[in-house]
Amino acid sequence: MPYILRGQTEDVAMHFAAFPSDPVATVNGGLTSAYETGDMKSGIQAGYMLFFPTESPVSYISLKGSYKLNDSICLSLNGTYGICEEYEMFNGSGLSDGFYRPGQMMLAAGAEYRFIDFMKAGIRLKYLTESLAPESRHNAFASDIYLAGKVALSSLSSIDFGLGINNLGTKVTSSSGSKFTLPTALNIHCGYGSNSDRNMIEASVGADYFLHGRLAAAAGLSYTYNDFISARFGYRYGGESVLPSYCSAGLGFKFFGAELNLAYLFGSDVLSNSMCISLGYTF
Repeated sequence: MPYILRGQTEDVAMHFAAFPSDPVATVNGGLTSAYETGDMKSGIQAGYMLFFPTESPVSYISLKGSYKLNDSICLSLNGTYGICEEYEMFNGSGLSDGFYRPGQMMLAAGAEYRFIDFMKAGIRLKYLTESLAPESRHNAFASDIYLAGKVALSSLSSIDFGLGINNLGTKVTSSSGSKFTLPTALNIHCGYGSNSDRNMIEASVGADYFLHGRLAAAAGLSYTYNDFISARFGYRYGGESVLPSYCSAGLGFKFFGAELNLAYLFGSDVLSNSMCISLGYTF
């Protein structure tokens, strides 16, 4: 059976809501706030991620868009669709009853408001749906709420930080009437960046505390040359949380507003050989 069916443990459902779909956030250990601390901007991004290629692969296709109304307000829309490995079904007599391919989808709309020069608040409203079997489809509504900021220490260095709560929402009711919670997590993130001549180094650390009693932590490091090519490395300690532990490495390329990012996961019994790629353009 697909990984997602075995993952509905500890009264938690729709684990995919906590998965990163962006290569930069993936390399940073999947920290749920890591990609929210940057400057507000208008742009589009399309991505593809292959999770769990060694055990019941799940392919995720994502599309994101943001529009900066002014220096204080930025709006966003994004969607993610997961295509799971199909499995064979059997009837009560033990005979094959065909095949079924589970699916997952998330649609989200968000807004950010910068209320002081170095800090902003954001909210994202999400609709989640997951189909595990022909007669088993689950739906839920959730929200992400966060604060994020960036403070210049000098003309060449800065620190950024973020804190919030993710996937706060309704319970999921199974076909048997059982109640499951979403992977709701409190998160905190902080980072340091130094830019000298054509060389930029950024380091980040953070943690997610899932309300069903699980803790995850992560760290990331990146080096960018001439605002053109980036090399990234990271590690996530997932423990028994919804996203297991893994090591990660990635590359990024930026040219005249266009940006290509890649991430590769290794050092994990479950996630090794997973990969993520995205192509975006900033207006």
